[in-house]
Amino acid sequence: MIPHILCLDTQIQALTTAQQSALLSKLQAIWPSIQSVTAGFVHWIALSESPDSETEANLTALLTYGEPAGKSHPISPSGQGVSQAILVAPRRGTISSWSSKATDIARNCGIAASSLQRVERVTEFHINASKPLSDKALQAISALLHDRMTESVFFDRDSVSSLFDVLPSVAMERIDILGAGLSSLEDANTRMGLALSSDEMVPRSPARVVHRRRGSRRVRKCG
Repeated sequence: MIPHILCLDTQIQALTTAQQSALLSKLQAIWPSIQSVTAGFVHWIALSESPDSETEANLTALLTYGEPAGKSHPISPSGQGVSQAILVAPRRGTISSWSSKATDIARNCGIAASSLQRVERVTEFHINASKPLSDKALQAISALLHDRMTESVFFDRDSVSSLFDVLPSVAMERIDILGAGLSSLEDANTRMGLALSSDEMVPRSPARVVHRRRGSRRVRKCG
């Protein structure tokens, strides 16, 4: 069943002034023409049926908390430049711990208890610059703003609804590291989006296992 997706433009402040200033410095190191950055929490709700006005009002009241993003002061004026939206959400195919708790709270409050499927929070960044970001800069900024192990990036709100898509099951895949070597793991890392670092992919010899206990080392031969 395709769920009804409701987007609540709550725009709760996601960054403190100090965090905003620190992030701006990092962004300007990537693209010097960036003049300001803001971030707010926006909420998406999946329901099995279209919500009525009362349900929508109750969800809005529940998910309105903290300082409104509109009250935060920009670090520097955006002038007549361009604004780029970057939305950071939980990784597709996963459900965040925040979502699990928020969904339970909404149901316990009796809000759409029979139709509510999931409540999710997305951080919406707005980056203002004096000239458009290059594709390379946008890629670098996206990498800075999210953790690819647990999060996904979108560039418009319409795309965020794909968070609630039911992904098809896939068969287990085996990676023959011993037979095909490290390159097989590197290929799988890229193809499957495992986000393993080079250190995590360093091969461990199957002939030796090193045990570390209280600063000592003990080597046990295997096989």
